[in-house]
Amino acid sequence: GNSGGPLINLRGEVVGINTLVVRNDFDFSTGSAPVEGLGFAVPSTIFRNVADQLIATGEVRYPFLGVRYIAIDGDIAAELNLPVQNGALIQSGRNDQPAVEPGSAADRAGIRDGDLIVAVDGTRLDYNTSLRQLLLRYAPGDKVTVTVLRDNQEIVLDVTLGQRSNN
Repeated sequence: GNSGGPLINLRGEVVGINTLVVRNDFDFSTGSAPVEGLGFAVPSTIFRNVADQLIATGEVRYPFLGVRYIAIDGDIAAELNLPVQNGALIQSGRNDQPAVEPGSAADRAGIRDGDLIVAVDGTRLDYNTSLRQLLLRYAPGDKVTVTVLRDNQEIVLDVTLGQRSNN
């Protein structure tokens, strides 16, 4: 299917919902080649959670940690001389936004600017698993452990997730 249609595996199971198809023609000014049928899908684990919440309560509630971060991969790790290849580096945002939102779940748990989150409830962040993906497995009010790398030491912090506002 196209945008909005199901993405089905070979067993006939819905594994995603197609959300966007990119198509373009050759651009002589930039030399970019045509793209036909490059599709993007939302994984079923995300839309299943949304559908279940809508059916049960009529609204969707997302967990909120309260941090700004840079997703770390091998290139960024090398550039910043980090001791790990994957994770989420807690760092201030633009316009002087704090790295850890005051009063947030992260703030209450003791997460700091410069910490490197490497796992949530024992599941390591890697090239296939982002902090956002891990957090979407939980609901506001859930208690999780967050493993951070601070001063080359792994520290496990207990966090009670907040709720992301709809603003």
